[in-house]
Amino acid sequence: MDAHLLTKIIHMTAVAAALMVFVLRASTLFIGVQGEQPNPAGRKA
Repeated sequence: MDAHLLTKIIHMTAVAAALMVFVLRASTLFIGVQGEQPNPAGRKA
């Protein structure tokens, strides 16, 4: 039972971290950070 709970905690932590990285990466595409993002058209608009 403990091993199953630990596996579930690790899995949910990994999913949450991946989702946070995805959201942060998507937000940089629209905001434009330092000029190294692949979306110059989004910053000109």
